[in-house]
Amino acid sequence: MRDRTTAKAVLYYRYGFCFMKFNIITIFPEIFDSYFGESIIKRAQQKKLIKVEISDLRKYTTDKRQTTDDAPFGGGPGMVMKIEPVFK
Repeated sequence: MRDRTTAKAVLYYRYGFCFMKFNIITIFPEIFDSYFGESIIKRAQQKKLIKVEISDLRKYTTDKRQTTDDAPFGGGPGMVMKIEPVFK
């Protein structure tokens, strides 16, 4: 089983494909830069075994304050994410 995995890794590495792709949606994209630049994940990205894409949710807001959360429908404590920035 390990030989198959290793063979797949070699094929993907040679032809530029990656095994896994991670899409992270966040309102704080800078938090991830240091972690992905200094860890085992950095080496995996260099070998093209994984691909990490970080999307800043605030880029897709339409209001002046770049609001991404809203009060829950029906009231109550807490906040919920708006659908508009996520959908765009």
